[in-house]
This record gives sequence, structure tokens and C-alpha cells, in this order.
Amino acid sequence: MPLDPPCTADDAADLALARSRLEEVVARLADAAASATRLCELTAWSTPAQRRFRDAVSAWRSDVGSVEAIAAAVGDDLWWAQLRRVVGGVC
Repeated sequence: MPLDPPCTADDAADLALARSRLEEVVARLADAAASATRLCELTAWSTPAQRRFRDAVSAWRSDVGSVEAIAAAVGDDLWWAQLRRVVGGVC
């Protein structure tokens, strides 16, 4: 008996939908990060609240600095092929 169940057409469709949604989320995250960074560049940071915002955006960019790595993984067919194997067979 195989260790992994065979990948059905429904599994393949679910993975394709997941990939599409992940690509959309990553694109939105990258867009939001770019917008927040641009706002930081345009602001004079004259108030404590503005400086806290700048610091929060800077910390967020470090934490989400992997947005580019996530985008690369989501766009990488090999990564998806490995995921399909882990999920349960080759779709």
C-alpha cells in the first residue's frame, strides 16, 4: 500500500486555487509594503505618532522582508511540485 494517497483531480484543483490565492496575497503584501515605505519617505516625522509609525513600518518591513522570498516560492514551480508530493502524490 502506498504511503501517500493518490492526488485526485479535486486535489489538483484545490492546489491550483491555493496557489492563485497565495499569489494574490503576496502581491498585495508587497504592494502594501511599498506603499508604507513610500509614505515613510514622504513624511517629515515631526510628531511622536509619526515616528512610531515609521518605526513600526521599519520593523514590519524587516519581519516581512521575506515577502520577496515568499513571492519567489509561490512563483516557483519546483516548490509547488514538492508541496504536491507532501500533500499526497503527484497531481
